[in-house]
Formats: sequence, C-alpha cells, structure tokens
Amino acid sequence: MNNEEYVFIVNPHAGGGKAKEGFARLSSYLDGKSITYKTFFTAFKGHAGSIAAMLEEQDVRRIIAVGGDGTIHEIVNGYKNLDNLVLGIIPLGTGNDYACPLGVPSDPIKAFEKLSTASTQRLDLMLCGDIRVVCFATSGIDVALVKRCNALPKKTPSSYLRMLIKELMLDKEYEFDVCIDGETRTYKAFMAGFTSNGVVASGMKLCPPASPRDGLLDLVIIRKLNRLAFPRLIWNLYTGNILKRKNVLHFVGDHIAVYPKTMATVDLDGELYDAIPLDVTILKKALNVLL
Repeated sequence: MNNEEYVFIVNPHAGGGKAKEGFARLSSYLDGKSITYKTFFTAFKGHAGSIAAMLEEQDVRRIIAVGGDGTIHEIVNGYKNLDNLVLGIIPLGTGNDYACPLGVPSDPIKAFEKLSTASTQRLDLMLCGDIRVVCFATSGIDVALVKRCNALPKKTPSSYLRMLIKELMLDKEYEFDVCIDGETRTYKAFMAGFTSNGVVASGMKLCPPASPRDGLLDLVIIRKLNRLAFPRLIWNLYTGNILKRKNVLHFVGDHIAVYPKTMATVDLDGELYDAIPLDVTILKKALNVLL
C-alpha cells in the first residue's frame, strides 16, 4: 500500500470517543510524513456501511476501518463484492474482539505502520441469514449485557465484565432449539454463541480453538449452573478454560442453526438484530485482510 492513497472510514464515537482521539493522533502522524489519505467520518448507525457501498461504486478497493467490531461489521456488509475489498483495521473500539486476536496493535500509529507494509490474508466469515458476521453471533445473556452496556453513558472494556456479573446474578435461563445435521435438540442455557476467532465481549475467551483460518464453524452453549459457580465461570471465560467445564457444550460444523425460544434478539458483532434465528454458515476465506 505504500504508493496508494489511504482511505479511512472512521467511527468517531467508537470506544466512547477513543476513536476520535486516536485518529487525531494518526492524522498528525500522516500529515507529518506527507502521506496522502482520505477520511470519511460516520454520523449515524449504519453509516459505515453506506460509505463502503459508495466507495465500492467508485471502485475503491482498499479501505481502513477505524473503530470497533461494529464498524468492521458495517463495512463488510455494505461492500457487496468482498472479492474486491482489502480491509485494514485500526482497532479503536471498546472491545476490538476481531482485531486483537489477529495481532493488530492497539496503538493507532503502530497499527498503521504494520498494515502499511502488510500482506493480504484471506480469513473466514460467518453468514447469519443474509448478514455477514466477522467475529461472533450470540443469543441469551450476551444480548442482555450488550443492552446494559449500550445504556451506559460511556463504555469501557470493564463494562462488559460488570454487566455480566449483574446479569448472572439475575439467574435467568434461555431456551434454544439447536439443529445440527438435520437433528434438533432443545437446550436450556445462559447463552448460545458462534465465534470465528474465539473471543467475545471485550476479551472473553468463549472458544479458544476457534480460528478464522480453519474453515470451521464453532458453536458454544453454556448451560445453566449453580450461583456458587459464577466466579469460576467468569474466571474460565477470561483464562480460556471454559470448554473444560461440564456444563459447556462445543459443536463444530459447516452449517448450524440455533433458534432462540425465549429471546427474539441476537447479537452479531455487537450489533443487535431482532426476530432472526442464528442460522449460521461458514464462508471460507471470504475476507481479504491486511495483516
């Protein structure tokens, strides 16, 4: 990318304003280096997708997302022909669950320096209905805690942990029908979650074996457990030992459908969608990412 103009889509509100401050630092750096670039700032929910669609019409093929998982989600869904898109990432959101496991630096200048000399890697995506998902697709307690976090005046990485503890103490249970290879089973659980890289909710390691390079679809179901086990559950989520628990189920496949029976909302990359099932298919090597 050294001889090309850089095109940024910036969500200034991502990370509680962290993206705005971080991109200001990066802009000063780029100006000091006399690097040519264009910037498109988002102004409302879904705007990153509209900007990506406009850039596609102009045959712009390299776009750098500045924000969090939601910003990447919108760009990947707004740009229709992913074969023509090469995506760079400056992770300045709250959780950055997609970028961090890929080794993208959290400092915007270091992230830019890395992607400016990076090669393109093809990574898997998930498809939920007709919606592309880069990181995770969940239902149950994760949706409840996202709603709590969205209601906060400012989100931080610790917000997810605090809201998770509050939701666990409510001791709610959710019911799901899960269809794998034509066989349907019903589970009562805290949550059901698909993940491409194993990470959800600002660093919780829901499925450590998951990788966006293996062509596999990973589903984890956390069944209900005794309140006394909550601290251990949280510890396991952050240390990556969650799949060792007896109340946790792990499924792998190409196409798995989860039908939430007690909640109509699902969480796709931190964006909430109403009244759709988690009917998920793996899209192998579908996204070109600069890494």
